Amino acid sequence: MGIGGQGKSAIRNPQSAILRRIAASPSDDRSPTWSPDGKRIAFASNRNGIYNLYIADVETDSVAALTNVLTGCYDPEWSPDGGKIAFTSFREGGWDIFVLRNPLEKLLKTMPAPTAWALEADTVRTVYGDLKETEYENCKVQAYRPKFSPDIVNAMVGYSSYAGFGGQAVVSVSDVMGNHRFSFNTDLYYSFEDSDYQLVYYYLRRRVNLGVSVFHNKDYYVTRNYDWFSDRLYGGGVMASLPISRFTRLDFNVLGMGIDRQTYGWNPEKKQTRLLLTGLSWINDTILWGQTGPVNGFRSIASLDHSPDIPFNSLSFNTLSLDARRYFRVGRNYTFVTRYAGGLSWGKDPQAFFLGGTKNWLSPNYRRTDVWEVENLYFAHSDAPLRGTDYYEVSGTKFALINAEFRFPLVRYLVMGWPLGITLGNISGVLFADVGGAWTEDEKFRAFRADESGLPSLVSLKAGYGFGARINLGIAILRFDMAWPIHERPLRSRYYYFSLGPEF
Repeated sequence: MGIGGQGKSAIRNPQSAILRRIAASPSDDRSPTWSPDGKRIAFASNRNGIYNLYIADVETDSVAALTNVLTGCYDPEWSPDGGKIAFTSFREGGWDIFVLRNPLEKLLKTMPAPTAWALEADTVRTVYGDLKETEYENCKVQAYRPKFSPDIVNAMVGYSSYAGFGGQAVVSVSDVMGNHRFSFNTDLYYSFEDSDYQLVYYYLRRRVNLGVSVFHNKDYYVTRNYDWFSDRLYGGGVMASLPISRFTRLDFNVLGMGIDRQTYGWNPEKKQTRLLLTGLSWINDTILWGQTGPVNGFRSIASLDHSPDIPFNSLSFNTLSLDARRYFRVGRNYTFVTRYAGGLSWGKDPQAFFLGGTKNWLSPNYRRTDVWEVENLYFAHSDAPLRGTDYYEVSGTKFALINAEFRFPLVRYLVMGWPLGITLGNISGVLFADVGGAWTEDEKFRAFRADESGLPSLVSLKAGYGFGARINLGIAILRFDMAWPIHERPLRSRYYYFSLGPEF
């Protein structure tokens, strides 16, 4: 807790609500952490003018110094067995993590000598030296009452002679402790029926994070066949997230949704679709990020979705999917990446999996254009990258996809002269290979077959290889890929991909 601008350590009894100061001193005590046996507390303090590590005995309230380092030691953390303490310290121009073994055997016999800064006169105590210090031993703890304040407020209003008044708004409100959070997003056009709005509430006080939401969206579409239709989406959902550890969590959600489609033209018609979707996901994420994407660690998600058959023209299916990615940092700026993804769907209306292209492709090519059905537009899975193909190149109710990349620094610093006169730096390069395929229950998966020349040719799989470059522009990451497909005979010309967003 903070007292007079200084950090202090205290223990609170949950039954009696009594606070007891630990290792009381006028210094700034930070980052307290319990020992595994609950008998000691390690913390950082500037008692001699420099932040060093100290250990306090809870029973005797005695304090002993653990380090005496000129550049300071911060953020101690015990190991589960109590035999080590990890901490951070400044060394050779950067922050490093250190581990001290057997800390209780390495306590200093004397406290570190105060620095010249610590010996300077305390003018506050000199001026007000006749005042008694406030006693904090038996503080009365008040019951917490939520007090809300805005975190984000962003709104704009416009007028059009064609559609009238319209506007956008994003509002997020939370309490001081962050236990409750409300978010409201809206796009207002012409009328409430043609507008988009969403309200979300999160309850974050307990270990399990809970949420509930309601939404309404109205969108208009014109297909490449010049068919004109609109979709009104509305519904609500509940969600729960259980953290298993710092890197693993279990998510559960239930979504109730309705879609009203109105087609226009010579034969106007209306169609209603209903859906009750439940989902369970196991998520693990230990990655470290670089300038254009992850550079080390592992991340994965395994999901199971179920939509029961309910009245009023519902969609019914079961879907199981997996996405696992491993990042091997083989050098300071060199990373080898492997990704494995797959899934299958079954039931009365199995979900479709579309493969092809790359995510956020600028000016994309489409192999298929007949994907405007409700089940494809809103509930199909699109997975990428599968470079060397177009969007919707392959589809099915089962899929498998493997990606491999080697990422490296391509251009560290580039200065251009006239007429551009721009400077670019930290452009990374990539060598990649992608292979994947999708098929249905009625199709027999077949990886290879011999072509007319007797060479093996891909059948149910698509594959491509190539190289690319990435640059972080500050507001977005620009990606360029050049790919050659190897599933066509004869091999066709290159594919070029310009896209936005971080690497997978």
